[in-house]
Amino acid sequence: MSAGTNERNTMLKAIKISTATCVFVIIAAVFPAPSAQAAADIMQVAHDSARVAGGARYCNADEELVEEYIGKSEGKIAAMAKDDYEKVVASLEFKNILTAMSAKEPEGGCREFLPTFEKAVKAER
Repeated sequence: MSAGTNERNTMLKAIKISTATCVFVIIAAVFPAPSAQAAADIMQVAHDSARVAGGARYCNADEELVEEYIGKSEGKIAAMAKDDYEKVVASLEFKNILTAMSAKEPEGGCREFLPTFEKAVKAER
């Protein structure tokens, strides 16, 4: 085999690989995995729930109500998770955001936030 033939074969292999990669990328873009939206939804629930619970903690809401809300939020996250990995990741997101938001006053202030939080928790009972 000559050097020219080896170069040609190498180039053909590279073109085949590049074509296959392009086709895969196009298919993935047109037909995203169905779990992509579910993963985004569970992370949004984790984030939003943690913001509310953290705000309640910052505003010194009744700790029993806060714990009730956290328990329901964790249950919702567990029910939404498609597997243990997703459950762990969403739970970590929840706990991290909860910790951060516990140190920051909710938008609108505690006076506005607390009655809304208490009504929301009691409405879910």
